[in-house]
Amino acid sequence: MLAGASVGAERAWWRLVRNYSSMIFNWAKYAQLQDADAADVLQEVLFSVHRKLGNFRHTTKTRAFRAWLWTITRRKIIDVYRAKGTVVTLPPEVWGLLQGNPPDDDEPATSPQQAAARTELDRQLEKIRAEFAPHIWQAFWRTAVDGETAPVVASELRMTANAVRVAKHRVLSRLRAVQRSKGDESA
Repeated sequence: MLAGASVGAERAWWRLVRNYSSMIFNWAKYAQLQDADAADVLQEVLFSVHRKLGNFRHTTKTRAFRAWLWTITRRKIIDVYRAKGTVVTLPPEVWGLLQGNPPDDDEPATSPQQAAARTELDRQLEKIRAEFAPHIWQAFWRTAVDGETAPVVASELRMTANAVRVAKHRVLSRLRAVQRSKGDESA
């Protein structure tokens, strides 16, 4: 199916769409998007997959395609939240979802301690976000959270790869400083 879809075989493409659309839509819904936003994410993911499927290299890793789909979907979900232009405080389980692996019934539930730590990190990030220019924040977010490489982010943001790395470092350094001061307050 993937081989056929990657070379433009229409039947293979529609089979791929049929097999994966509900999963992509459900991931978007799990990330607490409204139906319309989830449908937009689905459309954006399928468009991106259609454009990039020829670049996908199947590995021996099980569920490699599903993981690749999740990476694309996660980025599109994050784009929806960014486009809303409002500060969104996500529940810890959704925040964790957007930073890692797709939802899976086999995974243990988040502990109360993990949830509290995630909520605190979310609060700290929102606190320092205004201290950085939008392109600096975006370079940090896309490399540190989305897991994109500095050269990819650099080309899209019209920065050098080194400038992207410096941006990531600046934000992480500031976050560590906030966390240290928080620790000093509680001591």
